[in-house]
Amino acid sequence: MQATARRYLLSPDLFGEPGPQEPEDLLRLGHVGWLPLAVIAGQAIRDLAVLRDHLGEDVPALTLPARLRLASSTAFRDFVREISEEMARLVAKYHDETASTGRHWFVLAAYPEVAPEATRGTPSRDRPHD
Repeated sequence: MQATARRYLLSPDLFGEPGPQEPEDLLRLGHVGWLPLAVIAGQAIRDLAVLRDHLGEDVPALTLPARLRLASSTAFRDFVREISEEMARLVAKYHDETASTGRHWFVLAAYPEVAPEATRGTPSRDRPHD
């Protein structure tokens, strides 16, 4: 069998339920830590699409993309610490455990930008997997 599509959409159900992850583990594991987040995000996207179809209207969502160039790994660690503290502060300020509606998931993710030429010549870039 030979794969012929350029891209595939995988059901998040293929990966099963993600195990518990501590923020420190996700930072330490690098790209491996993305899998549990990808599963959760995939399930949320699927559920939002079903809800949108049921309601017949878009469901409010938010994305805040930003590009950041950091001078060093120390600057990266400082940035992660500072943005984590700020996010925790905002969650503590606005979270209302008694609210019956208005629940949202916020995921802050950062990854290094990879230039296309950096992956040229790798099996995953140039040919389908067997």
